[in-house]
Amino acid sequence: MRDGIGAAFEFERPDGLRIRLAHEPSFSTASNPKAGKIYSWTTTQEPDIFLEASFPSGDRIHWVFDAKYRIEDAEESLDLIPEEAINQMHRYRDALIYLSEADDGTLEKSRPVVGAFVLYPGWFDDGEKENPYTGAIDAVGIGGFPLLPGANNLWLESFLRERLGDLSGMEKPYPEASPDIHYLREPVRIYSTGLAGGHYQDLTLVAQPKNHNKEYINRFRSGGPRWYHVPVDTTVKKQISRAMMREIRNCAFAVHHPGEPNRRIEYLYDVLSVKVVKRKELTHEQAGLVKPGDESDYWLLELGSSRCLQSPVIVPGLRGFRFRLTGAKELLMAADWGELPVRYALDRFF
Repeated sequence: MRDGIGAAFEFERPDGLRIRLAHEPSFSTASNPKAGKIYSWTTTQEPDIFLEASFPSGDRIHWVFDAKYRIEDAEESLDLIPEEAINQMHRYRDALIYLSEADDGTLEKSRPVVGAFVLYPGWFDDGEKENPYTGAIDAVGIGGFPLLPGANNLWLESFLRERLGDLSGMEKPYPEASPDIHYLREPVRIYSTGLAGGHYQDLTLVAQPKNHNKEYINRFRSGGPRWYHVPVDTTVKKQISRAMMREIRNCAFAVHHPGEPNRRIEYLYDVLSVKVVKRKELTHEQAGLVKPGDESDYWLLELGSSRCLQSPVIVPGLRGFRFRLTGAKELLMAADWGELPVRYALDRFF
């Protein structure tokens, strides 16, 4: 067990998810850094438990768990984690750096650990109460779980099921395991002040504009709209979260032309801005129809220049509301709606 990663337990699930569970791996300082490895730039780090989830896409997600054998010495009604133990979780997440090789050969740094948690001898009736660290776990990815022999330890079990997915009750063939849900969680999306980022650099919203009036819909037919709006309630029903909407970089529209049996996508638009406004604030140019008394929340996308696709993407039929998150690269190469991959497909087991 000298090399924790080398002696790790490995598990593989039928949907392609692979797990490595390592005991006290040693992450040394980067004296001779190489791509594909995790280092600590200051001092050697040895967390008790290191959990790595690998996905068929090649993405890897990491969590750290550290065992502590006492509770906070305070006059509290709850068994809580010692403060210095929580501070150590912040250290693990900040200290561990992953190196990847860019297309020009440069080694780029990123933080691979999305959560660090203390395992401690707290006693709770976890079937009835909420983990006192749930708020911190959801907000910043730091917290802990009571873990006692003989206890149900339902909070930790629930956390692992939610993060890794659950195939029980699903029919085969299983959908391929995807890391998308992990990149949408709030702790992962805390960027340094002044920066912004996302998982997909060409995330594209494909939708169909409502036919408010002839002038309005003709803009979409000719590649000339400057705005697109959609109710926030609609995106919620389609399981498209605020984080996904904020990440959109391009838009495309499935538009019907008179006399044709199908819709087609002919243009790809740059997205200049994405914001939430009240429906009553939308102008005739932005929405094609003014509704002065409507207090509903709407997403308003400001569109930039458009590119004409080499060949239109056929969207079969005229019924149903077409709405999909995909990639601009795939859209430019596709010929049919069925060829477009779904990004952030949360209708899987996550």
